Amino acid sequence: MQPPIHKFIRLLRETDPAVVTVYKSGACYQLAPMLQSLYPNGYLVINTERDHAAYLHGAHVYDIDGAQPNSTDWHLMTQSHIELASKWSFSHNSFLQIGECPICDEPLLTK
Repeated sequence: MQPPIHKFIRLLRETDPAVVTVYKSGACYQLAPMLQSLYPNGYLVINTERDHAAYLHGAHVYDIDGAQPNSTDWHLMTQSHIELASKWSFSHNSFLQIGECPICDEPLLTK
């Protein structure tokens, strides 16, 4: 039987194709506290490179891709990690392509 956290992540991924892009391009930290609020008794974690946040629940680390392979590359987030990661943002650093210009084929972008 699939645990509820897996189902939630799968359902979230299925809401729109852009969801995965957003959570893989700056919003990974925003997902981790959301998972913690829905599935308590876990921990916010950050990878060794300090560029990706996730949620440790039970024996698994979760991000938008679901359970990550077991690894020692994850560390419990300290307050300084939280301050760092809370500044990460998809909308401040990235764009979504919403189409192409019908005249010149340049991408039409939105934040």
